[in-house]
Amino acid sequence: MNLTTRTLFTLLFSFMLSQASIADESTKNPSPWKNNVELGAIQTSGNTHTTTVNAKAKSIYESEAWRTTVTGDAISSSSNNATTSEEYNASIQEDWKIDSRNYMFLRAAFESDRFTGFKRRISESMGYGRQLIKTNNFEWKSEIEAEAFVKAASPITLQHLKALSVQPPMQIGNSVEHRN
Repeated sequence: MNLTTRTLFTLLFSFMLSQASIADESTKNPSPWKNNVELGAIQTSGNTHTTTVNAKAKSIYESEAWRTTVTGDAISSSSNNATTSEEYNASIQEDWKIDSRNYMFLRAAFESDRFTGFKRRISESMGYGRQLIKTNNFEWKSEIEAEAFVKAASPITLQHLKALSVQPPMQIGNSVEHRN
């Protein structure tokens, strides 16, 4: 993990932890913050020795008029002491609520993956989302977005930012969440 990636994830997790502690200070009203952290590790041995470690965090701040979602995740895998996968992602999304079911959003994201066609990617997207179903235990959202991104094999410079490309022109995605 290089210094830029470590710094980005340190800032992301520090932000999430600081916001969670600020939200806990309010005892009169329920907290507008929802936080989720996941950690995982798998190690196998036999003919080959494999190790996979992952971490994921998500923090959502919700008010009447807007919602902010900050996410970050990392995964690393190795087989016989050779790294086979190393991926880092971070994003922030700002949703402006039109009504209780519809919203417009802006998203900025960072991706780093040593084993794909790009070393780093920064993307910005905007779009429209709709809350299809929302109950206490189930949530289903659908979004349509346009995305611009920069791929870089070396550190990202102003020259990379000037060469923004829009591909694909539109994306449609669904998000389904089930809670117990």
